[in-house]
Amino acid sequence: MINFTSPFLQHPKELAPGNDFAPALAIYFDQDAILSVSGTQIVITIGGDNVTVNYVGKSLEQVASEISVASSAVYSNALNVVQALEADELFSTSELTSDGGHVVRMKRHVIRYEEETRIRALPPYNEHRFKPWYPRVDRGQVKVRRQGVDFIFGVPEYAEQEWSTYFGAPFVDVFAERAEAVDARTWKLSKTPVFWYRKNISVTVDDVVMGTSIVSDVDVYNGLVKFTIDVSPDKRVLVDYTYRERSLIYKEVNINPSMEHNPMVVDHVVLLYVLPEADSLGHTRRKTVNHTVAKTIVGAISAIPRSDEPTLILGAYQVRPTAIITDLQVRDARSRGGGLNEEALADAIMRDAEVRSFSDIGQYDGISFPGAAGGVLTIENGFLEKIPLDLAEQLIHKHVAGGGLIVLNPVETL
Repeated sequence: MINFTSPFLQHPKELAPGNDFAPALAIYFDQDAILSVSGTQIVITIGGDNVTVNYVGKSLEQVASEISVASSAVYSNALNVVQALEADELFSTSELTSDGGHVVRMKRHVIRYEEETRIRALPPYNEHRFKPWYPRVDRGQVKVRRQGVDFIFGVPEYAEQEWSTYFGAPFVDVFAERAEAVDARTWKLSKTPVFWYRKNISVTVDDVVMGTSIVSDVDVYNGLVKFTIDVSPDKRVLVDYTYRERSLIYKEVNINPSMEHNPMVVDHVVLLYVLPEADSLGHTRRKTVNHTVAKTIVGAISAIPRSDEPTLILGAYQVRPTAIITDLQVRDARSRGGGLNEEALADAIMRDAEVRSFSDIGQYDGISFPGAAGGVLTIENGFLEKIPLDLAEQLIHKHVAGGGLIVLNPVETL
């Protein structure tokens, strides 16, 4: 059994290559520098100055951030997710990343994960009114059992999106986005988190290409770009940049109601729903997310084609005549699964009326795949011939801690 503590890394898949000395940090220098790593510190000597960062007990993200703010000549990216580094865990190497970063590795095993969240409808990015407004779908994977068949809901289309030509997935390139002025030296981008390593953001001001030299700093999570000079808010500022895409951008429908885009959706409801990605009978599909359009949410649900498979309704976008994307209303239409059975609930309410306030203990959309622990149980086929698969799964879950996911691996002989 493998135990996992990170809330962001949920599903174990396999040991990553070179798992004993996994990459931890990439450190970039604007000039010649000397990098050394001790049992507790990272020391960078650059231009006669020393940048020293203690790493014990800190996360990789925190260490990378402290390195980046310590000197304008140094920048660092975390290459893995670790919540608390230990003494003697990091060491320097002679390796370079493809974009010139110096690699620092760590002495620990790393599991390759699938990042998962609940499947849900998200609002479009805060785009300018001249751009398309596309719904987004958060990734996730849930299981629903109907009449003895397990149906798996996912978003396989996510992996098929157009990724950055240089960095690849999960990064996306954005070209000539019109930035929004916060003040004379701070401009806001619509998509986050921004991927920045001092060389991959280019700025154009009123058709004059300023390049990367105008950028002094970037708040990657809030999408704020800091300039070295004042730029009047009435200027037209266009930015080329790269960001990390965590969701599916659903381009089958444009919910920008302007005349230049899709005025037919004004005063309509756009409903997103998901069909199963796979089932226990062996059926699969690569496109799962779909939509309907109607005057009301009830009409949009009624417009979903009839099917023998279960359908997962995500949410609805109420489109109004507007030029401001925040005027869109996004309604979560998912229903809870699980909860208490009706007989037990009625009996509990008779005993304590307060039960009405906390009776539903289920999860949205069925059984979410847990992220607390995972493992593989290798078992002989002959054993499963004597005990039904459903009973075997019940016995396993009885002896596994809550939040554990065990995968059966039948073999001929052990």
